[in-house]
Amino acid sequence: MFFDIFKRLCEEKGITPTKASQEIGFSKGSVSYWKKKWSQGEDAKPDSYTAAKIADFFGVSVDYLLGRTDDPTDYDAAFS
Repeated sequence: MFFDIFKRLCEEKGITPTKASQEIGFSKGSVSYWKKKWSQGEDAKPDSYTAAKIADFFGVSVDYLLGRTDDPTDYDAAFS
């Protein structure tokens, strides 16, 4: 689920996941790992620090990024 959302956010911004990793400042190896696990049907997720950086970059909540809510900007949705 995470990689699906990450990939979609990248597409909406017009950049590749690898380019996003460079702009955000984390390893492109992380992207390769998430993509590999995703292709194997597993849901690998970033650590909390990286998830927060990714969410900030795309202007969405961490809960949205991790698939906990469908609303990208409702930061309290997971607690409702």
